[in-house]
Amino acid sequence: MMCELMLEIDGMPVFIYDEVSSTMDIALEHFMAVDYEFAVFAASQTKGVGRNMSYWSSPKGNIYLSIVKKLPSNINNISSLSLVASIAVGDLVQKFSNLDISYKWPNDVMVNGKKIAGILLQMVENFVVIGIGINILSAPSDASMLGSTGAGLDSMCRSLVLLLNSRYNEWLLHGFIFLRELWMQRAMGLNKMVYVSDYQECIGCFVGINDCGAMLVKKNGVVNSYLSAEKVRVY
Repeated sequence: MMCELMLEIDGMPVFIYDEVSSTMDIALEHFMAVDYEFAVFAASQTKGVGRNMSYWSSPKGNIYLSIVKKLPSNINNISSLSLVASIAVGDLVQKFSNLDISYKWPNDVMVNGKKIAGILLQMVENFVVIGIGINILSAPSDASMLGSTGAGLDSMCRSLVLLLNSRYNEWLLHGFIFLRELWMQRAMGLNKMVYVSDYQECIGCFVGINDCGAMLVKKNGVVNSYLSAEKVRVY
């Protein structure tokens, strides 16, 4: 599959396609032939996936991005990176709209209680692929993010790469602790009851996240931490 356009953003090659199975698929295929950072955008996806491999509707008019970033040898836990990517998406929303957003742990960005963006991570050797889908115009569940803005999709895509690179570099230099408070300020369900399904089910009070990005849930006076979960529901 040939890309329709290649350009450079923030010193990074960016490959732009009209339609792909998924930008994650293309990024992983391209990675096998190169060893540098790059990004892949597509106007639409035929096999877009969300969390837990659920189907992600991917018509034209939204943003579909996968960006490949190099990891230093001292990084062995990337779970907080999905929260970092959420913050970058939040930066984008604030730049192009006045919508009130919230972050749902571990990897969703919400508007008015509806999901407008999701993030996937996949490690490949000493690189990480960050997949991001953002609802702009043709949004599932009527959760359009920026349908009323006059900004062009090209401008938003370029800004997303810049914002994500900036937050990623902060994460590398200072760790997630540097960005934790930004995520907490917009945490969905903070100090409310939540249902968490992991290796076991738990209903408790969501009291925050730790310096590794793990969800902290208090039940019967005991705080449990979750680095991942199959399902999270806020009551």
